[in-house]
Amino acid sequence: MNEKIQNLLMELVKECQKGEVALVLATVDPERMEPSSVLLAGSLPEQAIAFNELFEKFKEEALAHDCNCPQCKQIKEA
Repeated sequence: MNEKIQNLLMELVKECQKGEVALVLATVDPERMEPSSVLLAGSLPEQAIAFNELFEKFKEEALAHDCNCPQCKQIKEA
């Protein structure tokens, strides 16, 4: 991840903390298919709500995704 993106993400976290906004954010390095950062702001209960909403939205998107490659198929079946 380049430095500009890292700085913008850290600025977002700081602004969320100042504005008392919960944040659950993860980024992935597409070349290595590994997480490159996980950022959290807000209280644990707020983060749990945000994470749950994110997970539900992900499940909806995954099931609606047309690709049937082995990776996508495995995600849909999980």
